[in-house]
Amino acid sequence: MNHLNSIYQRLQSNYSDCDITYAPGLLTVKCKNGEIRADGFRTCFLEDGKTVQELLEKNDDNLYEEMERFILYLQEGGADAAQSDELKMLKNPAYHNAFTRSGKIAGRILLIAGGAELLLLAFCFRQDQLLFFLLPLLIWPIFSLALIAFVRKKILARIWICPNCGSRLPLTCSPFSVIIEYVASCPACGANLETESLPSEIPETDDEDGKISDTADQSMTFSPNPEGVVKPPRKWPALLSGIVIILYSLLGLFMTLFYMGDAPSVGIALGIVMHVSILLSGIALLVCRAPKLPEHSRPVICIQERLFVSVLAFIVWPLALFLLLIAFGYCVQPPLDVPFGLIMFLIGLGLLICGIWMLLAGKNRRLYVFENGSLTYMTSWGRKRELLPGQRFSIRFGANDSIQFLNADKKKIFAIERNMRGVDKLADWVESREIPLEITKLKEQQIQQEEGIEPVIQWREEYTTRLHSHLKEIRLGKWLVLALFWAGSIIPLFFFIAGALKFSQTIYLMAASPLPLIVYYLAFAPVLTLNGKQKGATAEWQSHHIRISLPLVLLPALWLMSVFHYGLEQVLIMEEKWYTLAFWFGLGAIFIIAFVLRTPKRLRGEGLFMIGLSLLLVAEPMMYAGNFALCGEETHYPAKVLERNIEQDDDDDSLEYSLTVQLDDGTAFEFPVTEELYEMEESGTEFVVCQRENPLGVRMLDLHLPPEK
Repeated sequence: MNHLNSIYQRLQSNYSDCDITYAPGLLTVKCKNGEIRADGFRTCFLEDGKTVQELLEKNDDNLYEEMERFILYLQEGGADAAQSDELKMLKNPAYHNAFTRSGKIAGRILLIAGGAELLLLAFCFRQDQLLFFLLPLLIWPIFSLALIAFVRKKILARIWICPNCGSRLPLTCSPFSVIIEYVASCPACGANLETESLPSEIPETDDEDGKISDTADQSMTFSPNPEGVVKPPRKWPALLSGIVIILYSLLGLFMTLFYMGDAPSVGIALGIVMHVSILLSGIALLVCRAPKLPEHSRPVICIQERLFVSVLAFIVWPLALFLLLIAFGYCVQPPLDVPFGLIMFLIGLGLLICGIWMLLAGKNRRLYVFENGSLTYMTSWGRKRELLPGQRFSIRFGANDSIQFLNADKKKIFAIERNMRGVDKLADWVESREIPLEITKLKEQQIQQEEGIEPVIQWREEYTTRLHSHLKEIRLGKWLVLALFWAGSIIPLFFFIAGALKFSQTIYLMAASPLPLIVYYLAFAPVLTLNGKQKGATAEWQSHHIRISLPLVLLPALWLMSVFHYGLEQVLIMEEKWYTLAFWFGLGAIFIIAFVLRTPKRLRGEGLFMIGLSLLLVAEPMMYAGNFALCGEETHYPAKVLERNIEQDDDDDSLEYSLTVQLDDGTAFEFPVTEELYEMEESGTEFVVCQRENPLGVRMLDLHLPPEK
């Protein structure tokens, strides 16, 4: 027998918008057009007065989850919301008109916005300012989405109206999207909007001899691919894009060979890797094809990508080629900036892979459902995966509207998304087959957030570790390592300025200041939480965890990184090369991966992202100090000044002075100097280059007066 009183209290606290009543022996929940009745032994779920499910569940938690799932189902619209878009458009002419017209106009605006973004990028690139370049790259897509939403809202306000009384029909609006709320009747006048204009069956007509006519016979003829179920894929977007990308890559390889000898070897190597990657991407568009279905196969459902994916791909991959062109220019043409070119290459390559995947998804990605219960899935890259008739499988709904198909061992075989064309037809098929359904924990949290429900986070005995018996000592250690972090990142700098500490001692102490906190977290991660005060957590749960305040970690990390980057690194400048960036990001990645693996899954949240950012910030001072420690004795040689530069600062009206000096290996290096040093060199004062080098090839440089002066 179920404890209805406890279930009533839980429902009352989480679903106060529902009509929930409880009397001894009867719990009733009313929500929209549905109702739940539970007497402690049997639970009935009703929709529109009809019983849709009955349960004899003894476990209170399982019964509560079933009730919660049914309430969410009713709040999302119930059976009416489960209808496919195709069926809605057939039954409701007003919905069909609004859906198609607004979709066409939004697609045109998206194409215009994509072309305008490319023009803006080309214009801003000519300004030779990174800020101007990032403006259209980051701001314009947001503006385009807001513009599409605004135009759709205005159009739907004119066409999504009741044909009887002319009143507006409901819409769900946000700054970046407008969604049509389907209604079968007008909320204002109650007029029926559904005409039930479904295609009629072709009647069988007998001829004079009593035989079935040719027309009827032809209508009953077996068709391998019924009309409207399987639509042929559009191959020309992938074909056209593949040809253009291959031609671009071949031209880029030719240009790389042209610059060979003039550009640095690192830039040439990066150019070759870049254009070979582009060439392989173009070849993939031409080679990757989905296998054909057997001639006599008869799919009853075909789920495929919408046209929007291919349209978006034509915006993404040209933008990627544009970024890769910029990266190539910074690698082989002066002014050379290989680290920046490497960053642009990684961004452009990521966008290119994304665009290639979109094109291949529009060309190949399909899910076929057959009459015998088998499923055939074609991946974007042309691979085929099958579920045979009678094979046990289940479906799991994940976050971001993903639908995952699992085998008997609960391993994912393939996945589709709810925004794919034809996915609405899958609901009836799944219901008729009685396929087990489940949702992920993240999806459950997402539904609860959308409904404004705060989940209750309770402590479980399985979470207990031996560390929980030493919480007082661990809490004391938290304040100790935070104090060391703050003191180590601030105090040595002032001692260095006062002359009490050497330069080497200062950078070692400051770079090592985060290490106690890192070791502390890795040792005691099961009892530490980075997510602040957890919403919905019980007092027992909070008493078993120690909160680490993120500002107390992020602020000294920002201070440490800024002091090194804009202060100490100007005393002894580290020559930037691609592998110095690799050391920095590699060290940060090691810390982040260690933190993620050490943190229990139940404690991973937005706080882990912020602590990862802090780890990336402190990795630069550690990388600098590590390179300095590996350096040998300093050497001095006369500074041969090749060029003097005076530039105005972009942020204010001050002037920036620099001297370009030839190093001992013949390469040029630009030293930022003060106005006083600039005027001294200009007047004929001799300077020397102070150079340290480590076994990794990293040089640390300074420009000053000769030691005897």
